[in-house]
Amino acid sequence: MNDKELVAHEALKYIKNNSIVGLGTGSTANLFIEAFPHKLQKDLFKIKGVAWWTGSQIKALECGLDYISLDQIETIDTYVDGADEVTKNLEVLKGRGYDLLREKLLAQASDQFIVIGDKSKMVSKIGEKFPIPIEITPIAWKITKKIIQKMAVNCVLRPNNAGDAFAITSPLITNSDGSKM
Repeated sequence: MNDKELVAHEALKYIKNNSIVGLGTGSTANLFIEAFPHKLQKDLFKIKGVAWWTGSQIKALECGLDYISLDQIETIDTYVDGADEVTKNLEVLKGRGYDLLREKLLAQASDQFIVIGDKSKMVSKIGEKFPIPIEITPIAWKITKKIIQKMAVNCVLRPNNAGDAFAITSPLITNSDGSKM
């Protein structure tokens, strides 16, 4: 078993019977979803999975999870998603895929939020491997970009994978006094 599989299987230990589990996105989150059939059979668990991303929904159904939609729930027992970067102080970059709002909604709706990642996600500082995304709403995106450009160098406007939201990324963000973060 590789490191990603190990952390995915470790996260399963926190899932309780008859719970609603929020399913994240990405390669490590997919491994977490794929590990469920063994847990369900071994422990005779009943789990309901919920996700905002269609890919995670399909993966859950393929793995035999009972899937429910977001509009059917008010709370999530445990939400598990992969990290993009993690420091030794456990600072985490999430949302490199530019669906920050959706991921944050699931995290906030959860009683327990577990971020999983293997040693390939370790960095000395956040933003080391990936630009830091700032999600913005489509309404007034030009105004928002102009505001962010005052704080950041080389802003890039990027749509999310679904094309229904935007993020601004910048490899360098400065503090209000002009110093680099």
